[in-house]
Amino acid sequence: MNRVQDLQWFETHRLELSQKHPGLWIVIFDGMVRGTFDTEEAAVVASINGFGINQASVFQAVPQDPVNFVAFEGERGWLVSSSPLVRRDRSS
Repeated sequence: MNRVQDLQWFETHRLELSQKHPGLWIVIFDGMVRGTFDTEEAAVVASINGFGINQASVFQAVPQDPVNFVAFEGERGWLVSSSPLVRRDRSS
């Protein structure tokens, strides 16, 4: 399998994985879960150590990807965002 096929496999099994490993980071290689980790960093390191750079895929086991958007509009460039990291006031 290649990484595109691993992505397709993950999307097919996303709900099951999110119930079995909620919120964990999963390393997938050749259509199989090869490890679960508490952090993305730990999963990436394990992926590289186990399979080499850009060989395995890392996904977070959540039912759907979070939707974040940022929109700018008008001369003043006011900002609308769904991210909690973006300041929401328009006074500046």
